Amino acid sequence: MNNEQLWHLIEEVKNITKHDSFVVIGSLSILGYAERNQVELPYAMCCSMDLDFYPELDPESGFLVTEKLGEHSAFDLEYGYHADPVTPQLPTFPDGWEKRLLRIKENQTSATVCFTDPCDTAVSKYIRGEERDRSWCKGGIAAKVLDPDEMAKRFSMVTSATQEEVKLARDRFKEDLMELNQPLQKDVYFLDE
Repeated sequence: MNNEQLWHLIEEVKNITKHDSFVVIGSLSILGYAERNQVELPYAMCCSMDLDFYPELDPESGFLVTEKLGEHSAFDLEYGYHADPVTPQLPTFPDGWEKRLLRIKENQTSATVCFTDPCDTAVSKYIRGEERDRSWCKGGIAAKVLDPDEMAKRFSMVTSATQEEVKLARDRFKEDLMELNQPLQKDVYFLDE
């Protein structure tokens, strides 16, 4: 999905939910960072065709769009992308993630979208640990869209996962850094181990 498609979908979501402020989490949250910083994204970071979102002030109302804009809907079949409503409790983010949201107001739709910070998204993806999540993270690290030093700090800020889940996530992160030939500096990356 690209930014044009994202704003098209947000306009449709806005019309159904009657809200004008949304939070985008997951893979496509990187589109806000790319728009704000005018950076080219690697394919692995923007190849998803489902937008994980919720209306900022009324998350449950996001589910009103499922029939018309969700997976396998007429909209999805016509355009090749769709809305995937979620709740704020779905991801496992580092504490304080809400304060790091990137807010972008789009003039044409008058909608505001809050995108999760790329490093918060990456930590959440490492905790989930699916191969497609790791591909997203590796693509971002290799393209220097993600900052490994900042990501490493944020692992210690996760309190909504078990210590074992965080340890496994850190192990995945270390493996990927080694695969990408990124220097591992114990004193920088994992101060609390």
